[in-house]
Amino acid sequence: LTAPPGVAFDFVAPLAVTVLEKFPLIRLEVLSSVKLLNLSRGESDMALRTRPSDEPGVVCLDHLIIPMTVFVSKEYAKKLKKKPKLTDLDWIGWPNLSDRHSATQQIKMQTSALSTVFTSDDYNVQVAACVAGVGAMILPKIKNHFFGMKNLVDLEIPLGKEGNWELFFVCHKRSIHIPKFEAVSRIVKEEFAKIRLMGF
Repeated sequence: LTAPPGVAFDFVAPLAVTVLEKFPLIRLEVLSSVKLLNLSRGESDMALRTRPSDEPGVVCLDHLIIPMTVFVSKEYAKKLKKKPKLTDLDWIGWPNLSDRHSATQQIKMQTSALSTVFTSDDYNVQVAACVAGVGAMILPKIKNHFFGMKNLVDLEIPLGKEGNWELFFVCHKRSIHIPKFEAVSRIVKEEFAKIRLMGF
């Protein structure tokens, strides 16, 4: 199963407990990368992606649309004025090579006075900096689910219609009915359903 680093860290790793409890003979190999592996060529069996796939033979098994919001540490939040704006914040983001990242684009769409004080090409480093109080990040708004965010607070700054994060669960059609893939697929889809029920 391949997934972007943030999704692998916050979603897939905790999910592995459920997979192993229900199917102890399955061995889950997680490939964490911003690079899109080719499912048609067998570089991975399944994928969680933040954009739709156009690979031949690849089908979408499930799809989440989650609102995004601005998160900061509790300590950082205490230093802010009441009801801060995007322009009032110090931002944690991606280097220029990753400007296509949806969160970076969202910030740039909403403010021309972007103040990025910390960049990293590693999502986990970004979250660590946010937890440490370096600045703000735009992240999916999922209640009590992604444990990487449990030490962060939501500033509840409206991001508009474009402020949504999408997650696509895809695999090649040749794998759909293979029992071990069906088993893992069922668990992933159950987790997607739980997220929808929890609300945002």
